[in-house]
Amino acid sequence: MQAPKDHSPIKIDQFRGLYSRGVTDTVPKGFFTDSINNKYHQGEISTRDGLALVVTASNIVRAWSYKRLNETPRIIFLDTSGNLRDSIASGTPIWTDSSIVDFSLVNYNNRAYITVHNRLRGLPGKKILVYEGTGMAREAAGGPPSGFTLTAANSASAGSIDEGIHLFAMVGISSSGFITAPGPEVFAQLNAPGGFKADISGLAVGGGATIGKIVLATKAIPVDLYDGNQFGLEFFFVPGATLDNAVTSTTVDFFDDDLVDSADYLFDSLPSIPAGLGIGVYGNRLITWAENGGEFTIRASEPNQPEVFNSISGFISLDPSDAGSGIRNCKEYRKNLIIATSNRLYSTSDNGSDVNTWATPTTVDTSCGTECYGIAEILDARGQNTDRMWIADKSGLICFEGYAKRPELSYNVEDIWRRINKTKFNLIQVVDDPVKHRLFVSVPLDNSTVLSHILYADYSEAFTVYGTIDEQKIKWDLWSFPSNPVSIIGDTDASTQKSSLKIALSAGNIYEMEDGLTSDFGNAIDSYAQLYLAQQEAGWIHHFGNIKFSCVGSGNLTVSVSGKNNSNITSLGSIALSANPGREYDKLNNFVNEKMSVKFRVNQFGEKYTVDQVILSCKPLWYMRPL
Repeated sequence: MQAPKDHSPIKIDQFRGLYSRGVTDTVPKGFFTDSINNKYHQGEISTRDGLALVVTASNIVRAWSYKRLNETPRIIFLDTSGNLRDSIASGTPIWTDSSIVDFSLVNYNNRAYITVHNRLRGLPGKKILVYEGTGMAREAAGGPPSGFTLTAANSASAGSIDEGIHLFAMVGISSSGFITAPGPEVFAQLNAPGGFKADISGLAVGGGATIGKIVLATKAIPVDLYDGNQFGLEFFFVPGATLDNAVTSTTVDFFDDDLVDSADYLFDSLPSIPAGLGIGVYGNRLITWAENGGEFTIRASEPNQPEVFNSISGFISLDPSDAGSGIRNCKEYRKNLIIATSNRLYSTSDNGSDVNTWATPTTVDTSCGTECYGIAEILDARGQNTDRMWIADKSGLICFEGYAKRPELSYNVEDIWRRINKTKFNLIQVVDDPVKHRLFVSVPLDNSTVLSHILYADYSEAFTVYGTIDEQKIKWDLWSFPSNPVSIIGDTDASTQKSSLKIALSAGNIYEMEDGLTSDFGNAIDSYAQLYLAQQEAGWIHHFGNIKFSCVGSGNLTVSVSGKNNSNITSLGSIALSANPGREYDKLNNFVNEKMSVKFRVNQFGEKYTVDQVILSCKPLWYMRPL
């Protein structure tokens, strides 16, 4: 059927996403006044993909991806009873503590480092945990070897040890590579005549995660100059003296010139690392921030030694009088460390030396900040995109490109962003999928005290010629699920390398969004979109005739129309969709109003649509309604 010859077509073939900014009368052409559970692709709008079960579990609070080289990927998750669990480990939790409110995790060197917190600061008295993929998690780091007597004697064998007083100690090595502070309480002393080796005995056998030990030694000091202060000399790792845990004695040999690798930094290392609000990786250091009583402090490990934190020089702090709140989040950006409080951004950088010598954090932006999960994670990676970061600020979603870019990326859905319950802003998570150029932001809308929806943003067609993002070209939608989301994970499939989104729901279980799936684990997906209010002549009353759809799918696409202020809602019946219809669909219409909006919807099990064009036939009738 063709439109009447006195009607003109209004062609809509660019779907620009949800627009929630002011009154619906002002929604521009191509945008939607209302939509839910949709995704976008090059001029098309489609029903979002469905969810498939990945992990069966109940009462989930938080979930993170954990991957080990050449092993099955797994998810570490927390339940409301304080059990931390590994998704591929049956039965026993990897850690249990009923006081745990929430947790954060980072992958580093095949291990998961975990901090427990209450979304404002680390839990008091709790420590950073390390999990190596089997058995139980344990507290990271460890105290010095103690409770044994170490002895050193001149060997009968000729050797190279220089004449003078040498002190000997040992350090333990854990299964995660952590090197303890030196022990025992009293170091072994040797008066070497020169030209002999040294026999070391009484080396302790460590328990727990200890897998080895290293012998330390000082360079020679003349007998008459040694004052008995065992901490007054510099200790070095003895070459060739890295031993298995079971070894209790060994013979060492070295020239003083062979002692080049200092171990002095270990004397000040923390025996345990206080739990912080967050944990991450900056360069080759593990970092943690906002521990209880140290909300303005960041700790950073020694380079390449993620569990060695110097108690004296291993931290840097913000000025509490300027920060406004404690530190909420930290991320690496172009080799700088970006530090976020609730309403400030700061920057510092690693100068290769002790952390307390880094440049004092300088203010980057005084009007942008976020909470503990508000800086986007990039799929399952620990780092950031080199060009930009995405930051959930109370004013909107911010694109950070060395500065906080305004207007906000959430410009087109400003009214929805304003609906976020700001008292629960620390529940918000942001995930970036740079492969498919899309963002996911879990949000608590209106009066919800828990996460209620996911805001979906497609930025694949929002790049400018300069490589920046045009906020008005981002395509937004709102997603809902059979129960509320509690945690989201951006992931990459190990075999296909395809990006995916995993969602833990309040009713239980963790699900993955699968391409082409038409239900949420057996539940119908209610997916609809309502077009802008169309007209030809501003202020005129129009007659709207036939509506033409170019679409594919399955099930029945129900169609309705309405006028200004969602008035005169009229059902036009449904269209039986096909994957290969070979035609466009027509819906008869006889609607009179100043403007008209078209709404299409699927809401039954197995139904989905992809619409790439809608054509309205329209004719102005009168400038004003008849009296």
